[in-house]
Amino acid sequence: MTPLALALFLIWGVVLGTLVTAIWLRAGVALYNTSVGGSGAAAAIPEPDRGMALAIMFFTCMVGWFVRMVIAAGLFALGLDKKLDERETLAVLHLLSLPFTLVCLHVLLTALLPVESLKAFLVTACYAFVYVLNTVVVVLTVILLTDGVERGIDVLRKLRVIV
Repeated sequence: MTPLALALFLIWGVVLGTLVTAIWLRAGVALYNTSVGGSGAAAAIPEPDRGMALAIMFFTCMVGWFVRMVIAAGLFALGLDKKLDERETLAVLHLLSLPFTLVCLHVLLTALLPVESLKAFLVTACYAFVYVLNTVVVVLTVILLTDGVERGIDVLRKLRVIV
């Protein structure tokens, strides 16, 4: 891959990642507000507008990207990249960076929205639920499309989703 192609790929990933996660953030806030009795409830928080959600998730994506690069450098330095295939490496990078990105999201919600720390934590938990749910759907779809139905069924059996 040429440096220009890599740069365009990374830029597109940041743009797409920011847009998608901003939607998931708004869904997480809506889920939190629904769980406390609706947007008119005393414990509800205002849903961030599109611009604020994009800004929050852009900075969160940048922190996640930086943390993944540091973890990747550590994997390469320890030689662990040779023991994992490409999918496993990406999974490890995303799973290990997730706590850092969630802490970043919590801090940004507390700083940029009129919300206390506990509510920001609960919104972050709702966002994480939406994130994990969507990620599982996307991963299973990719497995089904690339490896075939048999491999997808094997993965679902290993996860004990189906018998």
